[in-house]
Amino acid sequence: MAALSYVGSKADYIYDQSLTLDTADHEDHTFCGIMFNITCKEGAPITTLYVTSIAVRGRLGDVSVYATNDANTPYERVSTKAEKWSCHFTGRLAPSWRTYTTVQLDPPVEMCRGETRGFYVHSTTPGDSSIVYDNFSSYRNRNMSDEHIDVKKGMAHLGIVPFSNVSQYGWGTWRNNREFVGRINYGTRQILWRKEVHVEFPEVWRTGAATFYMMNALSFKGLPADVVEYILNMCGWSWFKESKKGLLGGGNSVVKGLYGRAKSFVQKPSAPKLTESDVSSSDFNEFDFTVENDSRNMHRNSISCILM
Repeated sequence: MAALSYVGSKADYIYDQSLTLDTADHEDHTFCGIMFNITCKEGAPITTLYVTSIAVRGRLGDVSVYATNDANTPYERVSTKAEKWSCHFTGRLAPSWRTYTTVQLDPPVEMCRGETRGFYVHSTTPGDSSIVYDNFSSYRNRNMSDEHIDVKKGMAHLGIVPFSNVSQYGWGTWRNNREFVGRINYGTRQILWRKEVHVEFPEVWRTGAATFYMMNALSFKGLPADVVEYILNMCGWSWFKESKKGLLGGGNSVVKGLYGRAKSFVQKPSAPKLTESDVSSSDFNEFDFTVENDSRNMHRNSISCILM
């Protein structure tokens, strides 16, 4: 069981990703700023998400990027309360109408699963062309989310003073039902697989893990159980992919047979040995699944933990 002494609970590295929200097929809108919310989804097995940079375009000028101070504080609650926000970037940017200009957030905005924070990109440059944003439309098919984050509709700001209700033109300062346009770059710190957190991983991952366990830990030609668990601990949560033929690969009768047999193995205390008749495949001779009763009892609890 020496390998299990190296099993960790969370990654010591950050996995970098990005989400681009563009307006390629319809007219852009511009003004002084845009407020919007980002929600860190609960589904993916991560401990923390870090929003590291935001990219925008427009006339730009003197730009600042803010985020709400407290967890689960959307912008709607604090849109005019500057003390509820922290500035993560401020600087002068050259105009960039067609390509995005990236600004690094210092420090990155840290979020946990299920958490929502408000973000605010603003320019103090006079005029109405500083920051590109867009109108929100529920009919337009536009990707505003990925496996980790949801970017919600927001509110445009028409004033050159951050968080102010004073308009530079003497009329309305805020415009509802607007959308952020740009790129959001973020990193995630992932939960590392252990039997105790198996249920937090996606179904396709759990299926792949159970099959991998059956192919190795219950075979004299496979790897020891603790080595199998160490390998699974180091696998990224998105490494097991669903094929076009279905969750278990469609026609792969070996995988289907093994997974079904794994459930039977756990559920029946006197389950018989795995033999060639348990699965139908000409490739069966690659594996030896003859397992004695003592070995089955040794691994039944482990398999029970990772099947579902």
